[in-house]
Amino acid sequence: MSKAIDMKSIREIISPSADRPLIVCDIDEVVLEFLTPFQSFLLAQDKELRANSFALHGNIFDLNTNDTVENQKVSSLIEDFFADQLNWQMLLPDVDLVLKELSKDMDVIFLTAMPPHHFTKRKTLLEQFDLTFPLIATEDAKGPILKDANALVDDHVFFIDDMIYNHHSVAEHAPDTHHISIMGNQEFKAIAPDLDDYIYDAENWADLKNHIQSKI
Repeated sequence: MSKAIDMKSIREIISPSADRPLIVCDIDEVVLEFLTPFQSFLLAQDKELRANSFALHGNIFDLNTNDTVENQKVSSLIEDFFADQLNWQMLLPDVDLVLKELSKDMDVIFLTAMPPHHFTKRKTLLEQFDLTFPLIATEDAKGPILKDANALVDDHVFFIDDMIYNHHSVAEHAPDTHHISIMGNQEFKAIAPDLDDYIYDAENWADLKNHIQSKI
């Protein structure tokens, strides 16, 4: 499975009646660091992200005035960061080694929640780390995508993501999916919403690997 697309349809990647387990994996804070480099990106512009609540909007401050940065400007900063992601984002520890090992017995698809016009830069960044798995970039809900995946795969499907609302979407549309949460930034993980019982909370990628291998 080497095809790369920037569409929301997973059917263009998975062969009908695929007979290997499948991992569908988010990117930011799961494969690539996001919050830590985004903080560095902001500080370079005299702004700061503070972990007052589990959100970006409302938690970025102008260091010159100590005022909260307005939501429209925050959205613009996120867009600028994604446009320059090649210069900022790095892998979480061990993610490349674990995914390559798991891919010997499983298929892997990256499902990144970002505007599709950043697809090429994201794909280039992942390939710099020798992560060449198929990539889907979409801002749509992830549940219907996992519903399609489960319909096409005759084995276990694992969904890895750091955002609880994505797990809820997948649980609604594809209840047979295995759920795993992992988040690189520990400061924000500490204030994240509580996980539901069906979601495995992985401490790191080594722990995540052991959990998946125990299920297949």
